[in-house]
Amino acid sequence: MKEWNVRPLIVFGLILICSTGAMQAQRQGRGKGIPEYDPTSVISVTGTVQTVSESAGPGGWPGIHFTLQVEDGPIEVHLGPSAFLAQENFKLTRGEHVQVTGSKTKYQNADVVIAREVKVGDKVLQLRDDRGYPKWSRSRRNR
Repeated sequence: MKEWNVRPLIVFGLILICSTGAMQAQRQGRGKGIPEYDPTSVISVTGTVQTVSESAGPGGWPGIHFTLQVEDGPIEVHLGPSAFLAQENFKLTRGEHVQVTGSKTKYQNADVVIAREVKVGDKVLQLRDDRGYPKWSRSRRNR
């Protein structure tokens, strides 16, 4: 009777399970140090743009953020990749009155809003769908 060594199969199975979970987390933004969009925490806020900045996100891609002065004080708003905003011909300037709809969450111990939609006057920029999937994401088409 031939004896089978099952240890290599167990190790392979564990590696496969762990790598599948890690890939799923990476696709959703976990483990990259970025906040996640949560459709259950959607708010709508209106205020005045205080500052607009561009900073490198995961993978080095630059993203646009701005500080919105609302009634309760300033709140940081994360829009999306600079290239997507340029493609949509969307630019914010200090002093503009805007309405933001998005997911309120914590990022680096501060409240932030991950924008789904931004309204400036009669112009509306859609950044994500109702579930929070980015309009600029190729993987969005598979959902």
